[in-house]
Amino acid sequence: MALDHWDATCGGDTVCDRQLVGPEFTGPTSWTTASPVTEQTVQTRKFTWKTAAVGTSHLFDRGGFLGFKASAAPGAVKITEPSWVFREQIRCDQMMPNTASVGCVFTKYTPTFELKHKYAEGAALYYMEMRDKLDWHPGSKKDNSPLHREFDSAERDANRAVVCPDSGQYALALHPQATGAGKKTRCDEYAFAATKESGGSQQGAENGTQCLQAYARKDADGKWRLYEDLRAPNTAPTCPEKCARATLPGAQNERAGSRLSGFYTKQRMLDNDAYFIDVPGLTRPWRATAQPTAAPSPTSGARELSLFLTPPAGASPTPR
Repeated sequence: MALDHWDATCGGDTVCDRQLVGPEFTGPTSWTTASPVTEQTVQTRKFTWKTAAVGTSHLFDRGGFLGFKASAAPGAVKITEPSWVFREQIRCDQMMPNTASVGCVFTKYTPTFELKHKYAEGAALYYMEMRDKLDWHPGSKKDNSPLHREFDSAERDANRAVVCPDSGQYALALHPQATGAGKKTRCDEYAFAATKESGGSQQGAENGTQCLQAYARKDADGKWRLYEDLRAPNTAPTCPEKCARATLPGAQNERAGSRLSGFYTKQRMLDNDAYFIDVPGLTRPWRATAQPTAAPSPTSGARELSLFLTPPAGASPTPR
């Protein structure tokens, strides 16, 4: 069998230049039954987006075409369908914060935002608990329930104003037992304001009091835990809530937000692009022995939300 034709396109000469790079082929172009199965040949074409401009993007239908014919050599592989065609979409844009930056992504790939918990352990625990406990699992790859970026800054601000307003009757009364970790505590929402899944964009979530309420605290054993905020008029979460908000360390909130913004830029995510979220290596602690486990404390109005994946020796392994 011999390869007698190869070509690739990128959606039309008006928006794209193509150029052959290097030799015609780097390896053999004919094979017999005796050829090594790992033998390969490579040819490269370079494509250049001609019409790039600040604030624009373009979706390219990239096609690859391979043509084969039966070789006259003894032992040649006989083929009945000598042509293969491959198509995939690539999107290029010039819409990132650095307006000089131009780049491209494969649109069918769904990336994962991986937050390193050492930078924001309380926030990381909160995000994972909400991803796994809310019954619609926002951001979960296992449940195929991705988040989608909200690119419009006005929409992001409007989402925050619904779930975590700075003032007014629906503003979160920051929990006094939350740990500030060197900086004041702050209201943080999940799903993020910069997503289409934010409570500010969800039907049935008119204000932040309708979200699941929680707070993060670093306990005496040095471990971060997430607690239900059961101060009146809050009620125990049932987990079909359309949003969550929690009192978190302000510094951790800022670090997590900064890394999310960097992820958006690196992955060149535009409006409504999907992604998952994960925190590799995060260990969710067993319950603190000094904390209530079944009913809220009359003083703290709290019980743990953690999944308690690592019980201490002798403790019941059954999660609450």
